[in-house]
Amino acid sequence: MLLDQQQLLSDAQALTATAVSPNKYDTGMSSSKFGAGKAIGIGFFVEVAADFTSANETYTFALCSDGDAALGSPTTHESRAILATTLTAGYKFFFALDPYAGCARYIGANYTLAGTTPTLTISAALMTFEDFATWKAYPNNY
Repeated sequence: MLLDQQQLLSDAQALTATAVSPNKYDTGMSSSKFGAGKAIGIGFFVEVAADFTSANETYTFALCSDGDAALGSPTTHESRAILATTLTAGYKFFFALDPYAGCARYIGANYTLAGTTPTLTISAALMTFEDFATWKAYPNNY
């Protein structure tokens, strides 16, 4: 599977507070039934494990869309809190976009972190579920 730059929403994004993905996918339309025909969504990949030192850190992830590229007032299509102990390096998960619910022009990810010292490094990309299921990551050793 090949990813183009627009599909890569977060590229080893280091998080210490609530943030949105630095990149958003532009569907090119103000509203659409994006993804009709194949299960498409965001694949999330934990690069560096989540911190759980204080035992009060929480991590919530969301697949969002908005008419604004900054995702200032997004519509949340799927959101889930995941235990810090689950977010180990190499862990991956997928949020599907319901093609019949429609979405706004820009698709991105929203990360909500809370607690004393939340830290996490994550990558996220827009892809089909088929590609996500077979995704393998390798170190950059040439």
